[in-house]
Amino acid sequence: MSSPILDPLRMFFSHSSASSSKEDVSNLALLPAALDLSILPPQIQTVLHQTTAIPFPGLDRDLRLSIDASPGCGGVVWPAGEIMCRYFLHLISLEPDLFAGKTVLELGAGTGLVALVLGLKERRCKIYCTDQQ
Repeated sequence: MSSPILDPLRMFFSHSSASSSKEDVSNLALLPAALDLSILPPQIQTVLHQTTAIPFPGLDRDLRLSIDASPGCGGVVWPAGEIMCRYFLHLISLEPDLFAGKTVLELGAGTGLVALVLGLKERRCKIYCTDQQ
């Protein structure tokens, strides 16, 4: 049994056959028929079933996350999420009660990094973390 396609363009390929490959353009369902796939650069396989530890100043331990980008782009740690975490931790260092008693909603959370870091640092707020599934 072959591995599923694990590249950023996999949503354009038919999932009806386990033997489908990127080179088999006859199974394209969502792309216009005239699209020339030869213009696309080679795709690197997506990160799958890995664990990472991210240190954050202000937390007493590294945050460990399981990384799996096979279902899409949400299963990886994006730099913007890390920056937002560091920004929130910096704000809390300046004003410790900033999030106390507040409700925080993280939309399109992916790994939930921001919600997890904020939850570890500030336990006096309600945090809702959402994504597609």
